[in-house]
Amino acid sequence: MPTFDLVTEPWVPCLLTNGHLVERSLLDVLTAPQDVREIVDPSPLVTVALHRLLLAILHTALDGPLDEDEWATWWEVGCWPVDPVRQYLQRWQHRFDLFDPDRPFYQHPDLDRRYLAESARLATELASSFNAPLLFDHSHPAQVALSPAAAARYLVAFQAFSTGQTLSARALEDRQSKAAPLCTVAVCLGKGDNLAQTLLLNLVGRRFLVSSYQPPQGTGTPDQPAWERPDPPSDQPRWPTGYRDYLTWQARRVLLVPETRDGCVVVRQTVIMRGESFPDGFEQRQLETMVPFRKDGNKGWLALAFREDRALWRDSLALIQTVATGSDEQQRPRIVDWWASLYCLGMLQVPVLPLDVAGFVPVKAKPLFWRYERFPLPLSVIDNQEVLLWIRQLLEMAETAARSLVEVLRGLATDLGIKKEQVRDFVTGLGVERVFWAALEPTFYTMFYRLSRGEPPLAVCADWRTVVQRSAQRAFEQAALALQRAGRPILLVADAESRLHAKLARITCGAAPTVSSGNEEVGE
Repeated sequence: MPTFDLVTEPWVPCLLTNGHLVERSLLDVLTAPQDVREIVDPSPLVTVALHRLLLAILHTALDGPLDEDEWATWWEVGCWPVDPVRQYLQRWQHRFDLFDPDRPFYQHPDLDRRYLAESARLATELASSFNAPLLFDHSHPAQVALSPAAAARYLVAFQAFSTGQTLSARALEDRQSKAAPLCTVAVCLGKGDNLAQTLLLNLVGRRFLVSSYQPPQGTGTPDQPAWERPDPPSDQPRWPTGYRDYLTWQARRVLLVPETRDGCVVVRQTVIMRGESFPDGFEQRQLETMVPFRKDGNKGWLALAFREDRALWRDSLALIQTVATGSDEQQRPRIVDWWASLYCLGMLQVPVLPLDVAGFVPVKAKPLFWRYERFPLPLSVIDNQEVLLWIRQLLEMAETAARSLVEVLRGLATDLGIKKEQVRDFVTGLGVERVFWAALEPTFYTMFYRLSRGEPPLAVCADWRTVVQRSAQRAFEQAALALQRAGRPILLVADAESRLHAKLARITCGAAPTVSSGNEEVGE
């Protein structure tokens, strides 16, 4: 029987500080992280999932950090204590064998091999029997042979991001599975100058975590990561026992089937069945630290998700604003609360912290797109309610201009004799919103940074107003040119442009926003 020990075998893709791309073992990554610039993989899902796996190992091996003081000690020396991590990995090394016959890592050893499928099903970007041939991948699923290292990476990501779908099972009622915890949501990851800093930035204090979640009494074992749990994952709902359990949640029961080809071990087949799911009543926001949430009047707290037609910066307030800063309808990622605490205590003196945000959006369980964006977050604005309210004004001005642009084009469509049921498609086809929002994004980050430096908000707001108006006008001009080339009446287009100018002229900066103890108010 082949073996692949994740503790000692290289499999984690790393960009070193000297610019070299290599694969490293868990032991090397977690005991010498200063040499690694960052973990990089072509799939952002793999990148995020690997970080969360490393965080689960650190939280368990170190049982910490306990609080801000212990974290600050580690930050000051540039790393956590590595000896406890080395000892922990050695103690649990037997549970990190990818092909162990009794307890393979992140898998279930006793699955029915009659339900074998191609290993390509583990990878979102690969064509498979479940995922039709893709634009950039026309390989035959049965011919995909994953190396043990690649299979391990895809396995970790699959447990975190797999979609809700119909899986293999004997009984029909056992085939339906819920989506994994991170499917469809925007996951945030603070980035440092090297991997040690990155993991430390996302290593939240134990006391900070304990106060947020308590499972119902009598729900089972202490908080343990998946490899420490006494039994393999089941196919039934259960309450997470804590943060470590949640970080390593086994949403699928998987069994990799290795074979030898030309002297090399590869994985061509796997069994995938329904795994564990959360019970009714569980709120993901109680344990999740890397995801922003919004409150829905009917559905409760929902994780912020990427949208194909909406750039991340338009939801920037959801990343940094929460109840503490005047909003009772959104909760920023709890790691941002952690950074706010460290910043206020003088323990984290980083002017601008790069915040990477990754997400995956399926449609009917089929991959639609994934996204990986970077949001520069000035720590000085995290709990500065006045600055946040000015940022809200900037966003509202842009949204108003976008609505005006669409309204004018809808009116133009009516003037041109477009049928009512075709107006929406007509406006969408012109692509004005896409052009408008793309033009604004670079300038928004500049305005954000100017506000964080304490520049006069009214001056920043006036500059933003000019950029918004010009971007809307240019987007309309591009659409107008396309309409004129298509032979549409020039006078009707010119009349619509005049209406747009009038609407844009009514967009104002407003007065200084009112900071209150309750909901914010924006002056006219």
